[in-house]
Amino acid sequence: MVILLNLSSLFINNWLLMWIFMELNLMIFIPLITEKNNIKTLSKMAFKYFLIQSLASMIFMFSILMIFFYNNLINMNLIYIFLLISLFIKLGMAPFHMWFIKMMNILSWNNCLILSTIQKLIPFLIMMNMINKNLMVFMMLNIMNTIISTIGGLNQNFMKPLLAYSSINHMSWMMIINLTIEKMFFIYMFIYTSINMMLMKTLEWMNIKFINKIFSTKISFSNKMIMFLTILSLGGIPPTIGFLIKWSSIFSLKMNFMLSFNIITLLMTSTITMIYYLFMITPSMMYFNYEMKFKFNKLSFKNLQNMIIILLYLSITTLIFNNFIY
Repeated sequence: MVILLNLSSLFINNWLLMWIFMELNLMIFIPLITEKNNIKTLSKMAFKYFLIQSLASMIFMFSILMIFFYNNLINMNLIYIFLLISLFIKLGMAPFHMWFIKMMNILSWNNCLILSTIQKLIPFLIMMNMINKNLMVFMMLNIMNTIISTIGGLNQNFMKPLLAYSSINHMSWMMIINLTIEKMFFIYMFIYTSINMMLMKTLEWMNIKFINKIFSTKISFSNKMIMFLTILSLGGIPPTIGFLIKWSSIFSLKMNFMLSFNIITLLMTSTITMIYYLFMITPSMMYFNYEMKFKFNKLSFKNLQNMIIILLYLSITTLIFNNFIY
């Protein structure tokens, strides 16, 4: 039902129907949060989640009513600021992100995947229709969101809060893409969801909750390489597909001064976020897992050839992106 509601919202342009779908999505997701193995803690978190989302919905509806009834009597810029704030609260973006981090830390991996990807689609679609109403405020909030998510992720040892800050950082890229090419936003969202699903299911299968556990987990060389490539792709490190969508997004944007400043901020913070992505994989590959290091040094020519083919395939996807966008 959650997936169907979000997919149905793609074909709706009416704000009232979008709001109804958003609230139905909320009411369907709340029962998914409460699981039998930790029902006391999760029921409290579900109640807090309901209160936060209800507050954001009240601000959203109040702003819409003010636009409808007092269009000629009040400053519309202030109303659009309230609309943006309500959507930022629903998305869990900085500086309204603490509830999102706490929920990600408690929920199961499947619910973390839904919360960090599918649940954000409808608020993003609403934001597409109103970003240009007050571009300066939007840019300021987006820059604040980028900086806070980058700094917050550097100090994490738990996997779920780290992925939560990573989600907040990726949302900054998605919001910038919303300004120009909607088609690029859906490509970015689809690829980010796919990468997130692969990584979270892998972490769930390996029962990894701490970054340090990646170092000592005894799994096969091929499985660890898949997990490491997924982490690199999520961090946007070349030549992975995560880098290609960011690279294509930059070239798809129509630059102006404020947008260029925002893009520079995103690029600088993305460079910093690579630190904690590389920290998850470098010690495991270089220091802590000597068996894996031995196998990496003893790669056969056939395995090396397969890795080169994969890298070439990832590079060729750049042309596919460019042709699809332009």
